[in-house]
Amino acid sequence: MGGADLGARVAATREELRGGPLAPRELGRRLVARGIGDDAEAIGNATRAHAPLVQVPPRGVSGAGGQALYQTIEAWTRRELELELEPSRETLVRRYLGAFGPASVMDA
Repeated sequence: MGGADLGARVAATREELRGGPLAPRELGRRLVARGIGDDAEAIGNATRAHAPLVQVPPRGVSGAGGQALYQTIEAWTRRELELELEPSRETLVRRYLGAFGPASVMDA
């Protein structure tokens, strides 16, 4: 990913998606054009994993299809999200248990 900074990538992603949802490859191209990384496909894919995004319909809707498009979770839910780029282990385990619990120590 050309040493792309995670915080800069997330901020630039939010800015790029203000105009509406984008496909990962197009998002990657726009981020590379901004000087974030040098491989559009790698940046587009990594951003889906590291930035708070949602895949918007019609993809995934029964009987509908189309290209996968992504939007920020804030735009989709119309709520602000507090993003912790490096949460503590305790926070990570609590979030895991909140999403997938109950779970054993070994699961976490």
